[in-house]
Amino acid sequence: MVLLFGVMASAPAIGEVGTAAERLVEELGRLKSLDAAFEQVVVDARGRVMERTRGHVLAQRPGRFRWISDPPFAQQLTSDGKTLWFYDPDLEQVTVRPVDDALMNTPALLLSGDIKRVVKAFDVSLEVDTEDYLEFELTPRDEGSLFETLLFAFDARQPTRLEIVDALGQRTRIYFTEFTANPLLEASSFEFEIPPGVDVIRGR
Repeated sequence: MVLLFGVMASAPAIGEVGTAAERLVEELGRLKSLDAAFEQVVVDARGRVMERTRGHVLAQRPGRFRWISDPPFAQQLTSDGKTLWFYDPDLEQVTVRPVDDALMNTPALLLSGDIKRVVKAFDVSLEVDTEDYLEFELTPRDEGSLFETLLFAFDARQPTRLEIVDALGQRTRIYFTEFTANPLLEASSFEFEIPPGVDVIRGR
């Protein structure tokens, strides 16, 4: 699970990098919360589809999100900004851990984290810039990151595609549909009640 076109522009000059980051912060600043369906497609380095999943995501700054994947890969990832619950109903297991800096330096930062941290966590370039479509490439500054690059696309001011590339060339592509920007979401949407009888693993 992951809390993912046109003609590519030439690589930005050194003086343009700050501008790209500012543009991304501007786009993210419009997004205080979201409610969307998604399709997640995992593709190996040869372009073969390894997994295809659909589901639903809610997110709200700062730090709240609920990511639910439908069967046959049913999983649920929930955060209230302080605690993270990862529930796997097939394994009848839930992992509980505090939200920390390591989590918020992942793609979850883009959808629900503190926007100011984006520029600190990633080097940002603007790869495609048209009237209605923007595509950013983000490279994590943390050498211990689990992914190499991240592409984040906006169409008509709404996130439409998130693509994560790992060190082995595997790509996780997430397409957002039925997107609602800035809905009013209750705090209870980001609370998780541990089902009776499941194994609970507590992390640090």
